[in-house]
This record gives sequence, structure tokens and C-alpha cells, in this order.
Amino acid sequence: TRITNQMQGLVKMRTAYNFQHNFPGDPECGDNEAYRRRHRMLVESHLQEYEDQAREAREKAQQSFQEHFIARLGEYIKLGQEEVKELNRALQGMRFGSDSYRFSLTPRQETKRYYDMIMDSGVYQGSIFRESFFEKHGDAINDLFQEITKGEKELQETMQSLTDYRTYLDFDIIITDERGNKSHFSKVARDKSGGETQVPFYVAILASFYQAYQLYRKTDTLRLVVFDEAFNRMDADRIEEAIRFMQNLGFQAVIVAPTGRIQLIVPHVNTNLVVMKEGFHSFIERVTRKELTEQ
Repeated sequence: TRITNQMQGLVKMRTAYNFQHNFPGDPECGDNEAYRRRHRMLVESHLQEYEDQAREAREKAQQSFQEHFIARLGEYIKLGQEEVKELNRALQGMRFGSDSYRFSLTPRQETKRYYDMIMDSGVYQGSIFRESFFEKHGDAINDLFQEITKGEKELQETMQSLTDYRTYLDFDIIITDERGNKSHFSKVARDKSGGETQVPFYVAILASFYQAYQLYRKTDTLRLVVFDEAFNRMDADRIEEAIRFMQNLGFQAVIVAPTGRIQLIVPHVNTNLVVMKEGFHSFIERVTRKELTEQ
């Protein structure tokens, strides 16, 4: 009875092996010769060595990916920093009313240990898994890639966030008044007047277009920006500076404004079109700066 029971167990194991490895052996055979030959072939084929080599290759590929990934994140962060420097150069010497503006780009506190690891100069001096670098940032490396490689649906948003270089940065606008006092727009936006809050809005929007159009590359590219109901809360000085900022960045601006704002905008633009409506018909006429300012 024991022999019969053991044979039945053996048949089950053989059947499972055949199915898993596509082996044509007879699971109910009275001897084990076919399976012994299979075992001998696997042993003599140095399969274990191949497995070790495959595992080593996988680990090297994983390390290479991680090193490349971290290096690319660092490149994106540095590119962002260069773009901010370029924007700040365009803003240098410009005043919007009594205030001047400057973009600020700093490490985000929540992800600062990742930022410190990504921006460490050691990333470009060899493997990030060498002893000195890994001793310094090993926990950050492991934690970062554990978060990124989790596959659950609810963690997809986290993964996308961690692979975006902007996750590691805080963006803000520093406002300096005529007395040299500085404040961060993110903290004082609610306390500012309408005109004061519109200026940083235009500065930020133009900076976004500047980055999206890649104007910092100094090559031929799209430069069109369109503003509807433009500058509706800004005074003449702020409007002048905002338009000058557009021109300094190299934009071609189309500015749409109600007739009540025309005299504030006309002195700073090249072409003026007046749109009039009568019933179901619209009319567009080109007028000179002199004609508009004399009205």
C-alpha cells in the first residue's frame, strides 16, 4: 500500500514537471530512466553557472539603469536651474511698479535627501554603488527605487511623481520692494492688491512659455503668446514693464484688451487693430498709434 501511494505521488510530481518544463517523459513509467537522463543532462550542461551569470548580468543591468536614471534626473534639475538663471537675467533691472521679481528654485524639504543624492558630484565620478558613495546615500538609493518599482495601482501616482525632476524642487517668486525688503509670492499672494498679484502671474506664465518654447536654446522656434483681457488690473507702469519683459524674452505677443485700456497699451506695441461690432457683423480696422492717442 505504501509503495502504491508513493508511486501515485511520484506520478503527480512527474506530471507537474512535464507540464512546467514541457518534458515528454511518461509519468507512469515503472522506472525512472528518462528522468535520470534529464537530470544528468541538466547537471552536465552547467545550468547553475548560467543561472549565476544571468543573475549577475541582471544585477549589473539594474545598477546601470539606476545610475543612468539618477544621472538623467540630475541633468534635468541642472537644466531647470539654468533656465531659471536665464529668466532672472531677463528680469534683472526691471521694476513692475515699485517691485522687482526674481525666480527662486530650491530643494524641496520632503524629498531633500533624494535631491542631495541626485545632485552629489560623486554621481559623475564612477558607480553610485561604490563603497564611499553607497555608504553616504545607500538608504536614499534603496528607498527611492523601492518606491519607484512598486507596481500597485494606488502607487502609480507616487511612481510618476518620483520620476519627475520637479518633485525634488520648490519654485517661487521673490518680490523685492523699493526699500529692499524681500518676500515670497507663495506666502504673500493673498495680501497683495489686484495689480500686484497680476504681475507675478504674467511673469510666471511667460516663464512657462519660455520653457515650453525652449527659447533659451536661441534657435528658431514658436514665440506666439496670446493674452485676452490683458492687464485689466495693472497700472501704466506695470503694463509697460510687463510688455518690455515679453519683448526681452523674444515673444511675439497678441494682446486683447477693452477700449478703456487701449491708451495704456498702445505706446508699447507695433500694430494696433480695433475690432468693432454692429448687429451680427464685426469689423476690424488697423489704426496708427497717433490716431488712438489723440482720441
